[in-house]
Amino acid sequence: MNKIKHIIVRSVLVVLLVAVGGGNLYAQKSQLSGTVSDAENIPLVGASIIVEGTHVGTTTDADGAFRLPAAPGQRLTVSYLGYKSKTVTVGSRTSLDIILESDNSLINEVVVVGYDTQKKVNLTGSVASVSAEDLANRPIVSSSTAL
Repeated sequence: MNKIKHIIVRSVLVVLLVAVGGGNLYAQKSQLSGTVSDAENIPLVGASIIVEGTHVGTTTDADGAFRLPAAPGQRLTVSYLGYKSKTVTVGSRTSLDIILESDNSLINEVVVVGYDTQKKVNLTGSVASVSAEDLANRPIVSSSTAL
């Protein structure tokens, strides 16, 4: 009976220590919120925000807003297609307004192929333009034979 009491007391102490210790670890991180927009203050929907060195991350909502747990001193990497990635340090702030710069060099590197996109360097084969007049002068059974 004495052994059972000893095991129960030890188990309760371990649970209490883990609960109190875990709370202290969580208290070091605060909930960070903010917005991501472009130079014209237009919110960027779906921008990625990742805490460097961790697997913690989120994306912006329809208003360009985000929320994620981050400790002071941690660095966030913010990225969005067509914009230069930006790294910011959290510091003691609980709110960040991040503005991304447009990366115009990416625009010239994408070619639309059917329903997919490819970089120019990865494109193989030939590229042709088909007009409505070209299709009108051919006997076409289906749209696939027209191409």
